Amino acid sequence: MPSSTSKMTSHRAELYGIYGILFALLRLEQHHKLQSGGNLHIACDSQSALDNSFAHSKRAPVSTNNFDIIWAIYQLRQQIKTTITYEHVYGHQDEKNRKLTRLERINCEMDHAASKHRIYIEGNPQYKCSQIYLHKFWTISIKNKIIS
Repeated sequence: MPSSTSKMTSHRAELYGIYGILFALLRLEQHHKLQSGGNLHIACDSQSALDNSFAHSKRAPVSTNNFDIIWAIYQLRQQIKTTITYEHVYGHQDEKNRKLTRLERINCEMDHAASKHRIYIEGNPQYKCSQIYLHKFWTISIKNKIIS
């Protein structure tokens, strides 16, 4: 989980999950030198995170909550060749007394894993936050030449 000056919320955590999926996808495309992409379907229990991740045809305004991670997602989307589709699934369906769909089961598994990870990092003072995307929005220039 990246460090941030923003408070971690469930919405921000879902955005980081989407970022992580897209980051891994981009690295796979690059590693295998894919010239055209396949298809990837993302399911998430936060409609708002899906909308913020995929609804923007340009960068979100700075006034948008969580604009930093939304910008990072947008930047990844511009580089990815794979066609991405997405859908909302309702969360916490394992609390209902019914058979779950495959996507509902996977979502419940991910939520449980995320809860375990949160407990781990909150209880481990040596845990180092990731700097996975923080460098993307800053550059250093000398005489209009970018050096970092």
